[in-house]
Amino acid sequence: MKRWVRWKLYTSSWSRSRPGWLLWKRGPSTLQIGSKTVNRIHDSQLGGSHRNHELARHQPGTGPALSPVLVVPVWNGRLALALQTATRMSQEAFAAHLGMATRSVGKWRENPDVELRAITCDLLDTVLSRASESARQRFSLLALQAAPTRTHAVSDREGDSPWLMSAAAESSADALLRAGYVGAQVFPELVQHIMQIARTYDSESRLTAFRQARSTRDLAVQLADRTRRPTELIDLYVALGETNALMASLAFDLGKWDASAPLARAATSYAEMAGHSSLQAWTLGLEATLSFWRGNGVEALDRISAGMVVAPVGAPRFRLLNIAARAHAVNGDLPSTCRVLEAAVVERDTADGSRDELNDVVGGEFRFDDARASACAGAAWLQLGVGEAALQHTLRTLQLHESGSGSTASGVVNGARIDTAAALLMQGDLQEADNYLRPVFELKPDSGNVSLGGRLKSVTNLLEEDRWSGQSAAAEELAADVRSWLGDTSL
Repeated sequence: MKRWVRWKLYTSSWSRSRPGWLLWKRGPSTLQIGSKTVNRIHDSQLGGSHRNHELARHQPGTGPALSPVLVVPVWNGRLALALQTATRMSQEAFAAHLGMATRSVGKWRENPDVELRAITCDLLDTVLSRASESARQRFSLLALQAAPTRTHAVSDREGDSPWLMSAAAESSADALLRAGYVGAQVFPELVQHIMQIARTYDSESRLTAFRQARSTRDLAVQLADRTRRPTELIDLYVALGETNALMASLAFDLGKWDASAPLARAATSYAEMAGHSSLQAWTLGLEATLSFWRGNGVEALDRISAGMVVAPVGAPRFRLLNIAARAHAVNGDLPSTCRVLEAAVVERDTADGSRDELNDVVGGEFRFDDARASACAGAAWLQLGVGEAALQHTLRTLQLHESGSGSTASGVVNGARIDTAAALLMQGDLQEADNYLRPVFELKPDSGNVSLGGRLKSVTNLLEEDRWSGQSAAAEELAADVRSWLGDTSL
């Protein structure tokens, strides 16, 4: 017997239909997807208008109730292919199931956004209505991932990005409301999608990745609304913690720190509720990173201390100790920076003999390897003005990358190039610094990475020092190139 699910009828602006918006509107008996608001249930599935009426007034505990029906107002090739995947049919089998030619189904892959004919839409409606519960769940996830996730056109250079701040507020509120709540359903596809976002973090624009993470988070919230099983709810809290952590990191890269902070706190709350110590340590480390980038090393160390209390041995503690070095450097504390970096080396040896699911299985943005650690240490020494030590670590990051044994994240590699140039400038080597900056200048200006921008601004400050009086023309030319790249990112 299917368990009754009470669907909430939204009355906020989220329930209004908008063009191009994948709408999940929950009502007494429908779950809608599309750009139009349609209240349609197939009589063939519900047994006619009388049964439709009975379903609408059904209450928990009074007998069996049907699961909500997925309704697609307008089918296109992308949604049709999502249904094929959800039903786990081959292209040939799906075409035969619809009574169509295989080449017709193949055309949907070539033109995924084309709207299908009415007769084809009816056929797809029938397949969806007769699909199993698990197939409909898979389709709902695939359809959500395939659709646009914004309610209005937003460019990558949008000003205040109110939609991003709205996402932060929603996460914070939901984290508070769910404390102690029980129930969940978790789909393997949801976990796989989170891993995909984490592993492709640097391969697409930050806004695109943010939209994907937000869509996945929204789906996890909807699943949490439907569950009553504590063990499944815990898994969903982990998913919500990971998606909010990714959103927080992306918001930071976008320079939206006021949005990043509440997202990071929400991620920490979810991790704590799930009892996932590794994720909690990661999110507390992210909170610490946000603090020291704001220049608040004391607050950063407070977050790190909280993280060290729960962090498992190995990779989680290794990462936190390297972040602690950055925080101590912001405070100008050389002895403490040396101490935590030494402790990190010891923890690194422990990490070799332990396995951490977040670091080793999910990976991507959640992975903290030797290349990231060296980059972190190099940045700490730069903060303290010790160019020689900084150079040793930043060059190691680049060497690990070139050998294929280190992080391939473009942000880490390019950050190390800039920090290497800064360390060389501290030692008076203008020409070699220029050589390391050239690959960065060849990149497409990226307004979505505040870390690179902050590092390059530090380079301009070094180039403005009096030490370049004998090479003023070359220093001014390099500084002009840096300002030009930074100016392009702000357009």
